[in-house]
Amino acid sequence: MKKFLWAAVWVASLGIVSNFLAPFLPRSFRMDRFPFRLYSFERGGRLYDRIAIRRWKKLVPDMSQHMKRLMRKTVTMQAPLEQTLLLAQETCVSELVHWLLILLSFAVLLFWRGWGAAIFLAVYIILGNLPYIFIQRYNRPRLLALAEKQRRLG
Repeated sequence: MKKFLWAAVWVASLGIVSNFLAPFLPRSFRMDRFPFRLYSFERGGRLYDRIAIRRWKKLVPDMSQHMKRLMRKTVTMQAPLEQTLLLAQETCVSELVHWLLILLSFAVLLFWRGWGAAIFLAVYIILGNLPYIFIQRYNRPRLLALAEKQRRLG
């Protein structure tokens, strides 16, 4: 139980620190290159439609609703093109942060080994990070398509 508590403290600390450091990450990612580009297996984003992401993405917490310094995650056709592009960049920041959280969570294995650690990490990765990565990868192509429409009409 002690190792579980240390693991929980570790991943909670990572999450807290990431919320303070994420705003300092650059907003100049190449969305057409690794790792942010859309891959063929994602089928233009249809993969995420198949897992019903529209239904469940509203169920996961959105930190921008609770932390005023974070950019709001809503945009409309009437929004300025720059805002749409910035929000697309924000999806890259969020995706990167969640991949880093997954990577850094494996430090749990430095002090806890065995099935308990494996189950803890699997639950943390599957429930605490992958949904957010999927949401970013679902939203980004839609934001880029919206930005292209705004550019054409603009």
